[in-house]
Amino acid sequence: MLDMMMSEMNGSQVVTILWQHAGTRKITVIFVTSMAAEKNDGYCLSLGAVGYITKPVWPALLLVSV
Repeated sequence: MLDMMMSEMNGSQVVTILWQHAGTRKITVIFVTSMAAEKNDGYCLSLGAVGYITKPVWPALLLVSV
């Protein structure tokens, strides 16, 4: 699970770095963010993430996503 908004870099930057290296390329990523889904879910999924969960997180959605 990876937050889109972090202090040093954003989630898409982290994913780009992870997937450049063979040892971390197959890590499954689910983005968790307070950003509106309509604007960002398609972008995050196009990066290769398997899910996009908005905050506040619903425990049932989190469970089925993981």
